[in-house]
Amino acid sequence: MKRKDRKNLVGGLIHARDDKLQKAYPALHEWMTSARFDDSEENREAPTLTLWAQGGQWRLSLRDRAEHLVMWLVGDTVLEVLKLAESFCQDEEGPWRVDDPAHERNGKRQKGH
Repeated sequence: MKRKDRKNLVGGLIHARDDKLQKAYPALHEWMTSARFDDSEENREAPTLTLWAQGGQWRLSLRDRAEHLVMWLVGDTVLEVLKLAESFCQDEEGPWRVDDPAHERNGKRQKGH
């Protein structure tokens, strides 16, 4: 039996597609939907974007599960945090932090925050 060429399968190249998101936030769309890095044929684990409101502000986290990185962004409006996410999501100089799943505090808030 011949193996299927996964490079040509749509699901192997993108996680999803949203033309309106792509038009409004092209970098964020590419970061969220690319199922592979440009220099690899290995599948890229899907990243996550979480958006919530707290304390009168909008908060957004980007988690790059493929590279074990995370960033948290805060703004007064939803559009402000989305613009921040658009500008930082593919920037290696952005406010990324190492997301170590083995760390004892992973997923836990610090007291007083």
